[in-house]
Amino acid sequence: MNILTEKFTTPYHSAPFNDIKNEDFLPAFKELIKKI
Repeated sequence: MNILTEKFTTPYHSAPFNDIKNEDFLPAFKELIKKI
């Protein structure tokens, strides 16, 4: 699973910016577009 498509468990449900890598974006976009 991709960090960008999971529910954030950080305070205030903000994105865990320190854990997100550039290579996480394309797979997340592809996965989310399939759901549309």
